[in-house]
Amino acid sequence: MFLNKCDDLDIRQDCLADYWKASQPILATAAVLIQQANEFFLKGKIFEKDPAAIIVTSEKQEKLKKFSEYKTISASELLKTYKRVLKKEPNKEFIQLYYRKRNIRNTISHSIDDTLVINFQQEVKDIFIIHKSMVGPKLWASSRLKYLEELPETKLKFKNDDSLLYPRELILMEEFSLAIDMLGKDFSKEYLNFNPENESFYCPKCLGEIMRYYYYDSKLMDEGYPSLQKNTDNLLECYLCGHIVRTPLLVCQNCLKEGFDVQYKACLHCC
Repeated sequence: MFLNKCDDLDIRQDCLADYWKASQPILATAAVLIQQANEFFLKGKIFEKDPAAIIVTSEKQEKLKKFSEYKTISASELLKTYKRVLKKEPNKEFIQLYYRKRNIRNTISHSIDDTLVINFQQEVKDIFIIHKSMVGPKLWASSRLKYLEELPETKLKFKNDDSLLYPRELILMEEFSLAIDMLGKDFSKEYLNFNPENESFYCPKCLGEIMRYYYYDSKLMDEGYPSLQKNTDNLLECYLCGHIVRTPLLVCQNCLKEGFDVQYKACLHCC
């Protein structure tokens, strides 16, 4: 975040290059885990249709009593089994990604390649592509929120006072904004359902949760894109929490503009 605000382009580029070079071990671990999750997704889809299809059959296997003890099919068999069981193939982009990431995972896990460079932007792209292909469109934000809700610090609740917790909605807004800036308009439109060039507003539902934070300051919102934008049905929808503003919008008595959300009693222009 600090480097993005640096006015000297040469210094910023040099620092970023050094940073990502030093981050290669961490990125390598991330790349392996992403592919592992990718394979779990495929096995899960296969298991939903035919649990036996992911089991390697053998005389030794037949004697096992616990399902967790069974050996499952290898990564090289997953796409073929997926096609056979589900009677369809994943999209071409996903298939290409799968083989590319499998090769990277095998290189990292089983050999040494001094020329291998893990690109951070590509890893972020891969996460969104995998999630859309395996889980569905417009669901990454809700999945991420569920993950944040399961974090230990979230469970702690600070003696039942969660106003001391850094808001999950703010974390998600910051992450999405970084992804949008990093991946560009076209990718954002397809995978994040957000066009940074279109008019957008702060979501009154998300803002209400964020303002409960004990250390709330309006400057916290400066790093994030407003998350409320017109969807394909021409309704204002929050790409973070899914809140849809009820229409028709009333005229705000403060700014005299049409944009008052009746449900949350807040003006979209005044937020």
